[in-house]
Amino acid sequence: MIEDEDKITIKVYVDAITRENNLINHRLTWLGTFQGLLFAALAFAFDKNACLVYIICVVGLSIGISVGIATKKANSSIDKLKDLYKAETNNADKELLYWGINEGRCFWLMPGSFIPWLISVAWIVIAIIKCFGK
Repeated sequence: MIEDEDKITIKVYVDAITRENNLINHRLTWLGTFQGLLFAALAFAFDKNACLVYIICVVGLSIGISVGIATKKANSSIDKLKDLYKAETNNADKELLYWGINEGRCFWLMPGSFIPWLISVAWIVIAIIKCFGK
């Protein structure tokens, strides 16, 4: 049976991890919104104005990098919270929280880790295509 003190400890950590996950979700939502608008602007400007295309690429790249760094820091905070929880409970078997998949070979493919960097690389490729194409 879980004691009341353990329930409070669990709630504190669950709330903190939930907050970080919500921040990641908000950042990815804003990333998608900004990138969608920038890709639409790029579609109109690609054949018309090279300078505008480069500006759009720089803005898209900057937003992608910014969100990538922010989500990396949020994931690090979640890892630290998990470590603090384990240290506070003094029992590795007492993992009452579902941590999710955050370790292993495929962690870098998780949306919060992968999408910002993928979009950043896409902006670089688009700028290279515009520069050396035709």
